[in-house]
Amino acid sequence: MLSSAEKTHRTFFRGQGKECRCEPHYETRGVRRAGDLTEAMGFFGRLMVALGLAKKKVRRRIDPSSPPSPPRDPRCLLIHLFEPSSLTHALVPPFVPKQRSLLVMGLANGGKTTLVNNLKPEKDRDPPDFVAPTVGFNVERFTLNKCKLTVVDMSGQGRYHELWECYYKDTQAIIFVVDAASSEEQLEESRQMLGNMLSHEDLKGTPLLVFANKSDLPAAKGAAAIAGDIDLTGAVCDSRAWHIGACSALTGDGLDDGIKWLLGKV
Repeated sequence: MLSSAEKTHRTFFRGQGKECRCEPHYETRGVRRAGDLTEAMGFFGRLMVALGLAKKKVRRRIDPSSPPSPPRDPRCLLIHLFEPSSLTHALVPPFVPKQRSLLVMGLANGGKTTLVNNLKPEKDRDPPDFVAPTVGFNVERFTLNKCKLTVVDMSGQGRYHELWECYYKDTQAIIFVVDAASSEEQLEESRQMLGNMLSHEDLKGTPLLVFANKSDLPAAKGAAAIAGDIDLTGAVCDSRAWHIGACSALTGDGLDDGIKWLLGKV
């Protein structure tokens, strides 16, 4: 009769009726069992045991007076190595959301802050009445479509334009907001602002998303007309991916399609 230190695990292969004997797990003098050791080591620990690389380390912890181990059946070895838990940890890495920095710019009173507020998760949004125009800049951090975003909302007032260049180097994408119901003079100002911004060396090739905001107003122009007014087909956009879409920052209509396109480019 085998003693407690010589007990073996017996495994029957389904449909074969064959019995194989695995290496015994000795428990003498508080020595840690081989099975516990390989479980703690994970998949690569099992692989080392399977290849015989970790066999000596395990035996050093076994009482020298213990009887020798029986031969290991290779079929038991495969079962021990390819357990479902081991394969799950080895083949399915943990999900790590990507992190991106977005720069939101445009003329003052174009709806940039309201747009950023509607991009945030619903539980984090401010009531529309509490959304105030940005002074200088405002930074928002939230997760959208499994992506951690750092959104820098830049004030459109002229005295703050010099601050914009400080954030060009660290941004991965640009959101430019245009008031689709604005006057021809304001559209021309937006065109000049966008051209000067995109010609900067640090923004070369940076994806551009243009939102034609306030498209729900009767006087609003369509996205195609706005694209022509601000010269999106000009030289400054030749080397970059760009997209324009009509939206309403107040209601959130049209925001999802544009953001999905932008996140797909970064």
